[in-house]
Amino acid sequence: MTRIVKDPKVRKKELLDIAERLFIENGYEETAVSDIVNEAKVAHGTFYHYFKSKDEVLDEITDRIVNEVANKARKAAEGRERDPLDRLTDYFRVFQTAGIGRERLMEYIHEDRNAHLHLKLENRLYPKIIPILEDIVKHGVDEGYFDTEYPRLAATSILVSTNAVSERKHDHTGKGTTDPQLLQGVLDLVEKILGAKKGLFMEYLEKKGGN
Repeated sequence: MTRIVKDPKVRKKELLDIAERLFIENGYEETAVSDIVNEAKVAHGTFYHYFKSKDEVLDEITDRIVNEVANKARKAAEGRERDPLDRLTDYFRVFQTAGIGRERLMEYIHEDRNAHLHLKLENRLYPKIIPILEDIVKHGVDEGYFDTEYPRLAATSILVSTNAVSERKHDHTGKGTTDPQLLQGVLDLVEKILGAKKGLFMEYLEKKGGN
């Protein structure tokens, strides 16, 4: 049989793609290195040429998720010619849909015993996201929507607070929360942080829904 030689970058991406798919389909702990190499039709030595362990694979997949979310958030929030509330809404929409298709993997990362993975995810994501959100806050201040002298602190507070609230959907039962007051509570919290008029976001959402 002729040995297929691939570019190292292509081979590594292939292994990461296969590993992520198997982690999502079967669970991280239920997926062995042998499953990955069998699916990729390569030898174990090929796997260990690129990765020291399965944990390192998960580490690189985490980096990939972070970069993907950051790039989507950046694209969603770009454009100072747009209304800052539009930019903020599109920014939040990225986070609302970030875990779709990766539910099993995200549940694993959010388990209490894997707090170190969750912390690693946040530590890598926050430095990429906060500047994007800070620019939206500054834009909102310039347009008179928000009233804060500390846009970066406000951006950080919003990210940390809304992320903490969103953790409620990771209840380790496979069922997300459907608390009808959750959205209102988040909007009230963000308005307070930004020094925005109470009810600003609900008015905006109702207006957008009516158009």
